Amino acid sequence: MASSDEFISFVVGLLEGAGEVRPRRMFGGCLIYLNGKPVFLVDDDTAYVKIHPCLEELLGDAEKGVPYPGAKEHYILDVDDAGRVMDVALALEPFLEVPKPRMKKDSPTKALKSETNLKAKAQAKPKVQAKPKAQAKPKASKPSAPGARAPKCPDPSGSA
Repeated sequence: MASSDEFISFVVGLLEGAGEVRPRRMFGGCLIYLNGKPVFLVDDDTAYVKIHPCLEELLGDAEKGVPYPGAKEHYILDVDDAGRVMDVALALEPFLEVPKPRMKKDSPTKALKSETNLKAKAQAKPKVQAKPKAQAKPKASKPSAPGARAPKCPDPSGSA
C-alpha cells in the first residue's frame, strides 16, 4: 500500500515549473499538492487523479481505479507521459479549493477561539423581545344547531 520515496519524488519532479509543489504523506499514501491544492494521490507507486469534468477531454480514455478500499473511482495517471501529467495538473488546479486548516483537539488556537466566541456571545446585545400581542376580541359564537337563534346582544341605548 505504501509508495516509495523515489516514485513520489519522480511525480513531484514532473510538476516542476507548474507552481509550488509539495508532497504530504498520509493514510499510507501521499497527496501531491500544487499551489496548496491536492491534485494527485499516490498510492502503491501509482498516481491517481480525481475524476472531474474538466479532465474528460484529457483523460476520458484513461484507465480508472480505486486508490484504497472505500474511495471513489479515480483516473490512473500515466506518469510516463510527462507532458500529459503537467497538462492534467494545470487543467485541474483552478477547479480545486485549498483545504481548510484543521485544528487539533487541544490546540491553544482552538482554546483561544472558544474563549473569544464565549466573550463575543456575552458582549452581544440581548435580542429585543417582541411586544405582547393585543388580545383578540372574542368572536361571536355561531348557532350550534340549524335554525337555532344566537343570543340577543344587549341594546347599547339601555332600552329593552
